[in-house]
Amino acid sequence: MNENPYVTGREHRWVLSGPRLFELKSGRSVFQTSCVRCGRDFVIDRSSGARQAVHVSIFSFHRLGDEVAQRWALEPCPGERLPSDDSDRKNQIAATDIVAAKPRVESHSRAMAAKLS
Repeated sequence: MNENPYVTGREHRWVLSGPRLFELKSGRSVFQTSCVRCGRDFVIDRSSGARQAVHVSIFSFHRLGDEVAQRWALEPCPGERLPSDDSDRKNQIAATDIVAAKPRVESHSRAMAAKLS
């Protein structure tokens, strides 16, 4: 697995405005980011730095299976949305409810964007 929890693969192009910060029902905070090229979504636990591949819905993040998370983290960005990723998004093992989206803090967004590149 990649040593750096903020790097999910080579050549991903993250949404320009940076990651978004969300408060979860569990009380944890996570950053969520998307690659504009392949459409893959990831959350990064704010306190531990642990990352997870997710499928994003309006009210929750659906954690994808470990095999999908490892593959997405290690593969280079495919550069486009893959039909096989749609199947991967159906491999959901848990849902984490979102309580609130935090306002973007520019310094956090810039710092996270730098770590993701």
